[in-house]
Amino acid sequence: MVTASALFALFAVVFVRTGNIGAGLAFAAFSAMCAISGIVQPIRAMLGRAPLRRSWWLTLTWALVVAGFIGQFTGLAMTSAAREYWAQQRVEREGPSSDEWRREQDGEETGAAAAATTDLQDIDRSSTASSATAPPSSDVPRLVSPQVPAEKPAIDLAKIEGEAFIISLDVGGVEYGGDKETAIAGGRITCEYIDNAAAPSLALLEAVQAAQESGYTRRDAEYLVGSAIGAFCGEYRYLVN
Repeated sequence: MVTASALFALFAVVFVRTGNIGAGLAFAAFSAMCAISGIVQPIRAMLGRAPLRRSWWLTLTWALVVAGFIGQFTGLAMTSAAREYWAQQRVEREGPSSDEWRREQDGEETGAAAAATTDLQDIDRSSTASSATAPPSSDVPRLVSPQVPAEKPAIDLAKIEGEAFIISLDVGGVEYGGDKETAIAGGRITCEYIDNAAAPSLALLEAVQAAQESGYTRRDAEYLVGSAIGAFCGEYRYLVN
């Protein structure tokens, strides 16, 4: 009992120092339970005193154990640093297919698609206006040289994709150093890497890890790779949805 009490006390100190107050309280209660049973009660018996009432100290210690574990699992008995640590661990276990990831990617794809649609509509309107010709209004007949219809400008899909990628990064608050061309080139390289990989899902995770190693947070790295897929290689959207 003495060894168990010391061991539980050690666990309690470790948990409290790491911000897990609830778990520390529970293990402290276990330590007290072992100490009363293995140390306090024998000493009182040696001194000829009546032993402590088993019902009240067991009830008290078990109440502390239950309260400690409830506080631990609900996060109420944790420091903010401990809560952030366990939240980060939960996100890492869930991986990039978590609900939060899906919500972010759905918002990114919707914003990118809306921006691309707006650009296409603006180009169509401008080309329609430039190609329309009005006949000369005059009562006197005159020869009119044949009108050559203006060529409809080609749609630069690469430019639209790049602008949609930059807009997505701006909306998500992801820093790219202000160099749009370099950021767009990096997004295209990400898609090429996934496209050339034998296992695209594994390549996606490796791309996220590479972005983290270059200085991005996990959230920004996931957002960056997801935006690249939404803009430049939409055939892999199923990996993030």
